Amino acid sequence: MRTTAAEATGPHFANRGAIKLPSGHMTKRSLTLLGVLFLTLTACAGSGESETTAPTGPAVYVRNLVYEPADITVEVDQSLTWVWDDDGTVHDVVGDGFRSELQTTGTFVHTFDAAGVYPYVCSIHPTMVGTVTVEAGG
Repeated sequence: MRTTAAEATGPHFANRGAIKLPSGHMTKRSLTLLGVLFLTLTACAGSGESETTAPTGPAVYVRNLVYEPADITVEVDQSLTWVWDDDGTVHDVVGDGFRSELQTTGTFVHTFDAAGVYPYVCSIHPTMVGTVTVEAGG
């Protein structure tokens, strides 16, 4: 049964536009505040691991299925940062005494505490290889 416009003006339809929610349901204001909170948290999360910031010390970039540079020299007790920048391709860094997680974005930092030569590889792309030469500080 359809209601005509003339019938919709009677006393039965006086509060038709106002929906009263049972207690425990969210109001429009609550939903708006929840939406603002979600957007704020999403924006804050975006400034973390997924957005790569420039490292402050020596760095190797993981991109185009290679480590750039493939060979790098650092001093003892100096940290080296690997920066993922390969369009979502999964890589890791595996060497003697250090191992990153498999990841598509972000960074991995390792501090070398002894002089030596440390070769490393991506465990799922064995042609991706690099070498860290660690020298005693002067």
